[in-house]
Formats: sequence, C-alpha cells, structure tokens
Amino acid sequence: MKNNKGFTVVELIASFALTMIITVFLFEVLIEVKDVFADTGTKTSIQQKASIISKNIQHLIPNTDTSISCTNSSNLGTCQINGQTLQIDKGNNKVVINGQNFVMPDTVNIKSFILYNSCRDTNCYLHTQMVLESGNLKQEYNYDVTYYYFSTTDYELTLKPSFAESNTDDGKTVTITFPEGCGSDYTCTYQKNDGKVINVTDITVDVPFTSNGNVIATVVDEGKNISGSYNVNGIVSLSTGEVKGGNSKLSKNKAIDDEIVSFEATPNSDFTYQGATLVCSNGTQYNISKNNKSFSIKDDDCNSATLYPSWQKKEKVIMSLNSVPANPNFTQTLTDVSGTGKYQPNDGTHKYYITINNPKGSWSRVQMSSVSTVDVTEYKYVYIDTWCNAFNTTMMVGITNNRNTWMSHPQGADDKVGTHAAKGNVTTNASGNERINCDIQKYTGNWYIGVQRVYTASLDAHYCNINRIGLTGITYSYTNRGI
Repeated sequence: MKNNKGFTVVELIASFALTMIITVFLFEVLIEVKDVFADTGTKTSIQQKASIISKNIQHLIPNTDTSISCTNSSNLGTCQINGQTLQIDKGNNKVVINGQNFVMPDTVNIKSFILYNSCRDTNCYLHTQMVLESGNLKQEYNYDVTYYYFSTTDYELTLKPSFAESNTDDGKTVTITFPEGCGSDYTCTYQKNDGKVINVTDITVDVPFTSNGNVIATVVDEGKNISGSYNVNGIVSLSTGEVKGGNSKLSKNKAIDDEIVSFEATPNSDFTYQGATLVCSNGTQYNISKNNKSFSIKDDDCNSATLYPSWQKKEKVIMSLNSVPANPNFTQTLTDVSGTGKYQPNDGTHKYYITINNPKGSWSRVQMSSVSTVDVTEYKYVYIDTWCNAFNTTMMVGITNNRNTWMSHPQGADDKVGTHAAKGNVTTNASGNERINCDIQKYTGNWYIGVQRVYTASLDAHYCNINRIGLTGITYSYTNRGI
C-alpha cells in the first residue's frame, strides 16, 4: 500500500539530481553571460577608440593633392602626410596622430599592424590595419580601414620598397616594406648580398644579417622595375690574437653600431698587461691604453677586428734602495790608474747603495760587475739609478761576457756593450736619481752586468752612488708577438 505522507528514497534522489543539474546549468549560463558582457564591453571600447582614430586620420589627409610616405619596423609604423606624422606604436600600445596619443583601452594590446600607402597613377590609398587582442575578447579584433586620396606625386615613388633596420643579438634585421598587391598586381622580390632572388607576396619581410652586407628590393609593375637598395654596416666580427705573455677573452664575438665591448686580460705569472691594439680587416688600428679593457669601433668599413694585448715581462731587480740586494751581488773587477768601487750596506740612513769613488787624479776609471751572470733573454734594458756629486765624470752601464772585459761605447759589439751619460752638477740627494739605460733586447743568454765610472780632473771627495740596478722586461704586442 502506498504511503502518502512523504517522498520515497528514489524520489528524494531524483529530486536532488534534478536540482544539481539545474544549478550547474544556471552557473554555466551565468559564466556565459559574464563572458558575453566582458566581450561586448571590450568591443564597444575598441569601436569607440577606433572611431576616434579613424576620424583623426581622415582629418590628417586633405582633399587636395596629398603626399604620403610610410616606413615600418617590427614595433613601429610611421607615415609622413604632408609634413604631419601618423604612427602605430606597437611597443607602447598606442596610435599617435600628429603628436596626439590614442592609447588602446585597458586589457587591449596591439598584436600586429600594417601601415602602408600605394598609388596607381593619381589614384592612391592609405591602408591601416591593427589586430587587437585581449583576455576579455573571444576572438581577436581586426581594425582595418583604407583611406583614399588624390596625389600628383610620381606613383612610382609609392611603389618603391622602403627599409628599416633593427638590432638583434647576433647582428641586424632589415625589414622591407612592399606595396600592397605583391603576388597579384605586382611582382616583388629581394636579393641579399648578390645571392638568390627571393619572391615576396607579403607586405613586409624581415631579412637577417649576421655580418655587413646589402639587400636589393624590386617591384615590377607593368614591365617597370622599381628598385631600392640598403647597405648594412656596423656589424663587426671580433676575435683575439695570440701574443706571448698572457691570454685575453672578449665579452662577445660581435660589436654592433659602435657599442662598447669589454675584454679580460690575464697575463702569465712573470708578465703584466700593458694595453692592446685592435686591428680591423681594412687596416684601421685602435690603440687601447694599459688602464683600459674596453673599446668601440667607429669605422663603417670594418667588417672584422682582432684584439692583440700587449704583455711586458716583469722587471728584474738586482739591487734596490732600502732593500737587501738580490743575487748576484756587485764587486769591483777592473781599475785603470786608481779607483774604488764597493757595496755600502748601510750609511746611517738605512740606505743601501753601491758607491764608486776615485782618488784625486787627472784621469782614472773603475768598473764593477755582477758576481754571477744574469739571463738577459726577454729583457729590453739594463739600467742603473745613480747620483753623483762631481763634475767631469762619466757613468756607464752595460753587459759583458767576461768580468775582466771593459765595457765600451758605443754599444753593439759581440762581447761587450754599454751606454754612458756625462754627469755634472747632479744633486747628491737620492730623490734626484738619474736613470741610465742600455738597450740589450737583441742579446739573449747569460751575461755579466757591469757599471763603470770614468773621471777626469777628479778630487778625493768626488763620488757616485748607485741605489738601483735592474732589467726592464721586453714588451710583446701586435708588432712583436713573440710566437
């Protein structure tokens, strides 16, 4: 017998299921209504903005003779209209008409654009198109308006391809803009670096360059060839050259448009960095100072460049003021008439030096030399820092292959070499040092280092002190790479 006082379990389950179906359906309807509302609101905002933009562009184009010239890059299209400017600025999401900004509505972005003009005789048009996207739109919105105008300008000029350049990570991209109608009304082509001729059916085409070059674009209209060309400069391939004494590393392998490029210079343990020379493929050279590790290339004809660092072998100090002298020590080796040369370890002022003194006489000389030989390979100069209190004296420094051989001047003999400086009225203060250098860079191997003093009409109190003896290292560079 049926119970009329309530629902059965089956009826309760069926009622709950039906309620859930209706609830889900109503929720989906609500979401759909919300999306439709958002889509409609965004489209309305776009249409209002598009209407304002269209009216302002129309006002920009006069009814009488009009001259329009358009160029395009990946993010910016620009048309000059009788001295006034129209731009589609994709990067900043706006249209600029004669200086006035028309920014896209909130959430709306310019995905792509087309901006070009074309003429056939005096019949001309300006085509503007933007593809707009938004999270509130179900489909992308296409703004597409063509403005017709009258122009007495040579129509071939409007068919001539235009070029725009932009930088990339490894070079440049040239964007060629062709007139509308490529592949139907016109035959459009481009040729890169005298290579294969490429047919084009689009309004724009990007041509990448990783080195300097050129591109020619052509439009054929009723048998007439209307061409334009563009040269790409400012891309310089970079490399490092090998120079003895260290290694270098560039921050990048290309320099683009005079950009500053840095580099690392790592000398070997017995060398120091002394600057660099950048050599271009066309022969242009840039000298880089020792305090700098960067450069920029300002030569459009430079296609590639090689960096050659300069490395100097470190100075070899044999004896230095205020320090214990390094081996080999110096001792007196030769005298003529009379003379003394000796090492003074301390004169009461904590100064170390070698003193060469000649007793009173009309003429005398004394020579000191290193106790041991020194390897002079890769050294440019042997030098002494000296000061004297005497007139009529000559100081000489050089190398000999025998301690019992007098140094002589001029330098250059096979077994002896020296250079001298006439000394007179030189201060006895150590701060008044005078350096005497002897060029030994053509010599290699082990030699004795000698110091000689020659006196004429000397007095007992006349002497010369030497507070530093050493070797100046040779420098390897682009002109002398040492490899």
